[in-house]
Amino acid sequence: MVKTISPPPISGTIERLRKSSGLAVQNWADEIRVRSQDYVDLAKGHHTYTGADVEKIASNLELGTDSLYSGQIDFRAFARKYQKNTLPEKYHFGQFSKLRTVISVLDGFEDYYGWEARLNVMSALGITEAALSSPESNCSSRLIADVCQEIDAQARPHHLFFLDLGAYSTVTYSDSPLAKVFSRYSTPKELYERSFYELVPEYENNHDYRVVEIGHDYCHVELRPKLAVVDAFGTTRFTNGQNCLVKAGVMSTLVGYLGLPCAHVTETECVYRGNKRCLFEIDFKMANRLLDENKRAAN
Repeated sequence: MVKTISPPPISGTIERLRKSSGLAVQNWADEIRVRSQDYVDLAKGHHTYTGADVEKIASNLELGTDSLYSGQIDFRAFARKYQKNTLPEKYHFGQFSKLRTVISVLDGFEDYYGWEARLNVMSALGITEAALSSPESNCSSRLIADVCQEIDAQARPHHLFFLDLGAYSTVTYSDSPLAKVFSRYSTPKELYERSFYELVPEYENNHDYRVVEIGHDYCHVELRPKLAVVDAFGTTRFTNGQNCLVKAGVMSTLVGYLGLPCAHVTETECVYRGNKRCLFEIDFKMANRLLDENKRAAN
């Protein structure tokens, strides 16, 4: 899923920094100490940045010149210098979710459609990069639903694209503490069983998870909306079906933390299709097959 790409043009990186800061062109030009018309021409590619320009801008922004050339910048941390790290008021209600999933979905969307498409989605919802700088912060359960809905409205991807966005979580959080916990398990069965009973309740406050059946090559898990969430929103349908696809994508790629191929996940029942629960059937036969082959090769 991760693509090898060339570094972005430096003009694009600097324009992304401007948009992440929320500053108008004139204010940004003052910030990096160039004339506003010169900046417009540079951003449009009518002129190119010299090495001296890059060094001066990097110094003014307190960034390294290498990071400007490579585009490897923590834009969320940068944005916090200019903007408050708060979400719009409508996402302060019903804070049963974590920003982690929202960030991962937006990261995956950017990987496919580019940073400008990402910022367009965020702008439509009134979200800033600064507001996403703390992955473990709570947010409304509606936020992930609105992000998915806005992605769908703007990009019009195939509906299964949201599976890919869920699966992108292993890319976004490959170096996270949670990834280290997942990687300690020895088999896919142990990973799924322990995850749904021990780890998920610490990170997911929207649903109660219950493993209804598990075997050597499969796991069936049901999700039912928590009563507190239903009471807060007045409905069991407080997100949307796209979010269920994201969840399925996350579930499919958990075995990736063991270095194994993704599981096949099917949602056979769904609250958003009129059922009383969401039921996910996870088939990790291929992961087990590769695990067995690796063991035989080691012996």
